[in-house]
Amino acid sequence: MTFSPSLRLTETITDNVSLIGGTGSGTATSKSDYVTGIIPSMELSSRGGRAQGNLRASVANLFYANNSNLNTSYLTFNGMGSVEAIEKFAYVDVRGAESREVASALGVRPADQVTGRANQASVRSFGISPYLRSRFHNSGVAELRYDLNSSSATSGSFQNMQQQMWSGSLVDEAAFGQSGWSLAFSDNQVSQTGRRDLHLQSARLTLMSRVTPQLQLRVIGGGEGNNYNSSNTQQSTIVGAGFDWKPSAFGRVSATWEDRFFGPGYQMSGDYSTGPFVFNAKFSKDVTSTSQALSATSLTTAYDLLMGLLASRYPDPVARDQAVRTYLTNQGVSTDQQIGISQSVLNNGVFLDRRLQFGASYVGLRRTTFMFSGYRSERSSLVSQTAALGSEFSSATRVTDTSGSLMMSHRLTPITSVNADMTLIRTQADGTATTTSFTNKTRRVSTGMSTSFTRRSSGSLTYRHSRASGTTEYTENALLGSVIILF
Repeated sequence: MTFSPSLRLTETITDNVSLIGGTGSGTATSKSDYVTGIIPSMELSSRGGRAQGNLRASVANLFYANNSNLNTSYLTFNGMGSVEAIEKFAYVDVRGAESREVASALGVRPADQVTGRANQASVRSFGISPYLRSRFHNSGVAELRYDLNSSSATSGSFQNMQQQMWSGSLVDEAAFGQSGWSLAFSDNQVSQTGRRDLHLQSARLTLMSRVTPQLQLRVIGGGEGNNYNSSNTQQSTIVGAGFDWKPSAFGRVSATWEDRFFGPGYQMSGDYSTGPFVFNAKFSKDVTSTSQALSATSLTTAYDLLMGLLASRYPDPVARDQAVRTYLTNQGVSTDQQIGISQSVLNNGVFLDRRLQFGASYVGLRRTTFMFSGYRSERSSLVSQTAALGSEFSSATRVTDTSGSLMMSHRLTPITSVNADMTLIRTQADGTATTTSFTNKTRRVSTGMSTSFTRRSSGSLTYRHSRASGTTEYTENALLGSVIILF
C-alpha cells in the first residue's frame, strides 16, 4: 500500500470572477478578483492480496479578496476498489466520487471551480456491486450481479437518485467449437423522491460464431418492458446483430445494433495503441441516467483522459493508475492539467443519450506530447410528463452538447515544460411549444509553463482567455499560478 500526501497553493487573478457580461441596459458588469487556494490532497493505492484499489481526495479552501461572500471549502474525491471475498467465486466492487460539476449545460461553462460558480453544483455518487462468478463445462462462465448506485447534488433542480439493478448471464463462446451462445437478463429500477419508480427489464439470447481467429459475429434476440410513459409496463421485442474484430494485438473494434422500444440502439467502440500513439472512440445510443453518467469517466484532466485511453491495455485500474502517472511524469505533464470539460448530466429520471466520445494521445516529436479529446451528446426525454426530467428539459425537448479540446506539452529541459491548450464548446437547445431554440458557444485558450523546484516540489504559471456567446455572453482573462509540494 502506498500513501502520498501533497499540498497545492494556487493564486488566480481574473477580470470576471462570475463569468457575466453582455450588452444592453441593465446588463450586469464583470468583477475582478484575486482568489487564493490552499488545497491539501492525498492519494492512496493498494495492489496486494485479494483487495486492490486507489483513492484520490482533496479539500479545496478558496479565499476571494474582493468578494469574501464567495469564500468556500469543499471536498473532492474519486476512488474505486475491488475485493475477492471468496477465492475465484465471490467479489465486491466499490466506487465513490464527489466533485463540482456544471449544473446546467445551458448556462456558463467555467474552466475551473474558481470562476463561474453560479452554474456549479457539488455532486456526490456512490456505487457498490457484489457479484458471483463461476465456470461451467470447459469454457462457460456464469455471473450473478447486484448494482446499487446513488447520486445527489446541491443543484435545486436535481433530486437524489438511487438506481438498483439485478443482472445475470451465462456465456459459453466455445460451446460448439467455433460457435457459442450467451443468455443475459437485467432488472433496472430508478427511484427518486416524489416521483414514481421507473423500471426497465430485459432478456437477450445471443448466438455467436467465430468466422476467423480475429472475427466473431453475433445474432441477438429477446424482449424488454418498461413503464417510462405509463404506470403500466409496455412490452417490446429486441432484435439485433453485432461483431467483435481484433485485427492486431494493438487494436480492436466492437459493434452492436439492436431494434429497441425507442427505435435503433447501438454500442460501438474501437481502440488502438502502439508505441507513441493511443486512440479510442465510442459511439452509442441508449437509455441512461445521471447515476450512470457520473460513474463514467469524465475527460476533464490529462490523468482522466489517459485512464480512459489505456483501459484496454491495462484492465487492472490500479496498474493503469501507476502507468498513467509514470507516463505523465516522464512527459512533464501535471495530472491536474485540464483537457476537455465535464460530461456529467444533472437530470432527473432517465433519458435517451446519443453520444460520440473519443480521445487520443501522441508522442511523435522528441519531448512533445499531444492530447486530444472530444464528444457530442444528444439528449432527449424518454419519460412521461408526470415524471419529467426537469433542469434544462423544462425549456427544451432536446439538448445537444459538443466539445473538442487539444493540449500540447513540450519539455524544454529535464525539469521545465511549456504547454498550450484550446477548448471549443457548443450547446444547442431545441425549444418546446412555449420556448424558443437557442445556441451557446464557448471558446477557451490557455498557455503556460511548469517547472520542478526540487525533487518533491513544482510550480506552474498559466494565462487563460475565455469567451462565450449566445444567451450567456462573457469574456474573461485570468492568470493562474500554483505550487505543489509532495510529502
